[in-house]
This record gives sequence, C-alpha cells and structure tokens, in this order.
Amino acid sequence: MARLFSKILREDMDLGIVTSTVDNPGGGTMTGHQINIGSFALDPHGTIYTWTPGSVSGGAQKSVAIQIVGVLVGQTFIIVEAQTVLNGLLLTGEATADNTVTVYLSNPTSGILSTADTIFDLRVLAFALEAL
Repeated sequence: MARLFSKILREDMDLGIVTSTVDNPGGGTMTGHQINIGSFALDPHGTIYTWTPGSVSGGAQKSVAIQIVGVLVGQTFIIVEAQTVLNGLLLTGEATADNTVTVYLSNPTSGILSTADTIFDLRVLAFALEAL
C-alpha cells in the first residue's frame, strides 16, 4: 500500500523554530526541536529596522551600519528583506566587521531614485561559509 508523500512530509518534516511533539508510530509521543534555516539565526524572528535614506543618485548607493552582537566577518550570511516598495532600488547587506552589519541601498539606473522610509527585516545566520 502506497503512503502519500504529503502525509509523510507533514508528520516527519515538522519545520519551525519551537519545540514540537509528534506521535511515535511505535506508540507514545516524541518531542524535539523543530529546525529550519532560522535555527542558524542569531535572532530567528529577525529584527525590523526603519531607515530614511532619501534620494540615491544613478549608479550610487547609500549605507547604514547596524551593530549586532555575534556577527563575524566570513562566518555569517545576511538576509535583508524589504517591507516597503523600493521604487527600483536594490537592498543588500553584508558583515563588514565583527558585530557590524552594513545595509546598502543601491541605484542601478542612471536616474535619481528615492523612497520615503525604507523598512526592512534583517536576519543574520551564523555559520561558516566556505570559499568555493
């Protein structure tokens, strides 16, 4: 008898960032920590920041440095997700020094672009990234 993959995935791949209890096929229950990419984050829920960069000239960028304890250059991966419309601007981030993340707002066009407040969700994943 074939088992449905959706049922197997729902029971066996219980992803999240909290503890989970599932039924043990042999009887009783099992409790463990759910895992996902957020399991490697310094703050699994991320932190919302607001920044007012104003206008960005064509081909230029603006930046803001944010202090986050635990960030290590070369051993962290930065995820920056815009919560507001960026009007063609690009939002990126990198660990520029230990305990410091720099977020960049870049204009890839030749004209001036602007956005009012730039609200972004910042997540820092702490694990060693190996050079390819």
